[in-house]
Amino acid sequence: TDQHPVLRRHAPGFTELRLPAGKPMENLARYYEKQLGMSCFDITAALHPGLLAHAMPWLKAGLGRANAVVLSHPYGYALLEQLSCEAPEFAEKLENLPLVYEAHNVETKLKQAMLAAAPSTALGRQFAHAVAALEHRLSRRAELVAACSAQDAQVFQGWRQPGQRPVLVVANGLDLQQVQHSSWQARLRQAQQRGYGIALFVGSPHAPNVDAARLIAQVAAAMPGWQFVLLGGCGPALQRAGKPVLSANLHCLGLVTEQEKQLWLAEATVGLNPMASGSGTNLKIAEYAAWGLPVLATALGVRGWTWQPGEDYVRVEASAASVSQGLEAALTFMQKGNAVDRRLREQALQLGWPRIARHFGQALQSLV
Repeated sequence: TDQHPVLRRHAPGFTELRLPAGKPMENLARYYEKQLGMSCFDITAALHPGLLAHAMPWLKAGLGRANAVVLSHPYGYALLEQLSCEAPEFAEKLENLPLVYEAHNVETKLKQAMLAAAPSTALGRQFAHAVAALEHRLSRRAELVAACSAQDAQVFQGWRQPGQRPVLVVANGLDLQQVQHSSWQARLRQAQQRGYGIALFVGSPHAPNVDAARLIAQVAAAMPGWQFVLLGGCGPALQRAGKPVLSANLHCLGLVTEQEKQLWLAEATVGLNPMASGSGTNLKIAEYAAWGLPVLATALGVRGWTWQPGEDYVRVEASAASVSQGLEAALTFMQKGNAVDRRLREQALQLGWPRIARHFGQALQSLV
């Protein structure tokens, strides 16, 4: 706490806290999680890079033979900053290595939205400011910034200094080798034969996904004629929260194997993405399209795509009533035929990793 005056001001009693020994980073992250009601390992790593001292030998060895440094999120940049302060020889090494920020999201925007709803608002504001400062520093320092969408690229470009390389847009990608496409009409027939539709949502325990899962749970309670499947950590997170009461037609399957995920992508009638917050692009949209799933989503849920509501997807608002109405309209929407389905699938197939790797690899090659 001597190194963290913010906690002394805003977390009364923190100076008397005694965390269990053995895993200080994990234990402190759990403490923050209780204060803020959200996963905090990433922020803890950024605020307390000293607790990652066990990583220093590995980091030094890696830097000794590296031609570039790529950060896939801003939080590890704090550890590089600490290394530069503690080891002058590595500060010089880092100064001469190209630094790349390969951003999945604009973490500043994402964390601001999540922390604004935190129970401990003062601590939440301080953490949001800390993330923003770190991501700004990294964005200015990096020789290359790669964003997943044009919208995110515009934000990062505003933080860059005059004369720096423009932000590169590199879409998120898919492993297309296992895709087994099924048309809208085939899925519609399948639902009619079964007597019910299957609505699928795939999401991690990240707060925007859990919020979407909570909304889907409300819809499930009102639509017993559908079966709702939640894959990924969002389902168990919803179960732990205990609210709302989960209905019998909502299946929280948690983490599954790739084979089981593919099974659900083949069996589902529609893919859901009723996001109310978030940043970056929603890769699940591309996966739904590649497999031939019609999509029901909010406008935010298809960010990064040039899809038109009513033409390419069923647009809903982030409310249970709107999603329920959208599901009722989805079966009619699917009767559009296979032309739209084929066009959306062709877009998704542009996101294979080999194609994306060539694009990003050319940019890296120009730096090294």
